Amino acid sequence: MTPTVTMFMAALAVSVMSGAFGAPMSTLVAAKGELYGIGALLPPPHPQVSVLLKVADSGELTAVGGGEGVPLKGDLAAQNLATIDAKGGVYYYVSLNTTTAKPQLVGLSLATGEVLTETDLPFTEESFIGVGQYCAFAEDLGVVVLAGQTKTGQHTLGTVHPKTGVWKHILSLPAADNDVLGGASTYVPKKHLFVFQLGVSSFIDVFTVNIVTGAVQNFTDQGKSAIYTMSFNPADDMIYGMAIKAGPGGGTDWARSIASLNPETLKVATIGTIPAYSMLVGGISTVNAAANSIYWIGQTGPPGGDAPYFLVQSSLKDASTISVSDHGFCPNPGAAGPPCPASLEYRNAE
Repeated sequence: MTPTVTMFMAALAVSVMSGAFGAPMSTLVAAKGELYGIGALLPPPHPQVSVLLKVADSGELTAVGGGEGVPLKGDLAAQNLATIDAKGGVYYYVSLNTTTAKPQLVGLSLATGEVLTETDLPFTEESFIGVGQYCAFAEDLGVVVLAGQTKTGQHTLGTVHPKTGVWKHILSLPAADNDVLGGASTYVPKKHLFVFQLGVSSFIDVFTVNIVTGAVQNFTDQGKSAIYTMSFNPADDMIYGMAIKAGPGGGTDWARSIASLNPETLKVATIGTIPAYSMLVGGISTVNAAANSIYWIGQTGPPGGDAPYFLVQSSLKDASTISVSDHGFCPNPGAAGPPCPASLEYRNAE
C-alpha cells in the first residue's frame, strides 16, 4: 500500500464536551519567542506545496524567507513529527522522500526557510506516513533524537548529529510494543530523557529512554490518565499536553483537557478541562514558556461539525483560554483554504 499523509486518530482527535460551547476570543497574546510550522501558504487551486511558516499573534500565516516561501518539494511531511533547535535556528521535521520512498529527517533554516540538511533514517514506512516514528531535539547534547520501527518489527532509537548527518544507534525495543498513530514525544534536557509512547497490552504506555546511559522506564495506568501530545516546558521542567478527562457518566461523558506529565515519576495529572472545543486537530501542541501557555488547534462546537479550526492558547495554570486566533486558522476538511499545518513548534527565547 502506498503511504499516505497521516491525518487524525479518532481517539486523539475527538472528544464530546460537557457544557456550552463558547465563541472565539480576541487575537493571541504576544510573548517572547516565535511560532513556526510546516504547511501550505496559499489556498487551492494554488498547488499545495508546503513551506516553512511563521505564525503571527493573530494566527495569520507568513512564509519564512518572504513571498510564497521556499517550496519543500520531493517530500511529504509527517503529521506532528517536528522539533526545533532554538539556539541554532533550525526547524527539523520527519518526512517521506517521494523519490526514495524512505523516511528522512529534514532541517530548515528559521531565517530563510531553506533546506540545510537531509538525512535518511533506518525506519520502515507503514501505510500512514510517520506512524510509530518520533523525534525531539536534545539541546543539551546538540543532536536530534529519533525512534521508529525497523523491518524486523523492533523499534530502534538513536540520534542524528546535525552537522555530520550520522545516525548513532542507542537501543532497540521489542517488536511486541505496538506503533501508535499520532503518538507523542518530547525531550527533557539535562536529564537526557527521550519521552515517547508505544502501545503495550492494548494500552498506551509512556516510555523514557536515557540517551546517554540507555536506561529504559515505562509507566501505564491502563489508559486512565492518557496524554495525547507532549511538549517540554523549560520554565518548570515539566511536560504538558492535551488530554481527555473522563466524567462520572462514563461512555461519552468526557471533556478535552490539559494535563501535565512529571518526567521523573511519569505520573499524569489533569490541570483543567476546556469548555469550548470538541476536536484536537492533528495531535499538535507546543509550549510557550514565557507565557506559561500551550498552543494547539481546536474546533468549536460538537464533533463532526463544519466550524473552522482555531489556533488556541490555553493556560498551563488552570487550562483557561487565554486567547484564540481572530479568524479561522484553517478550514475543516473539504472546505476552502490551505489545510492545517502538519506541525507547529514554538521557538522559546534563550
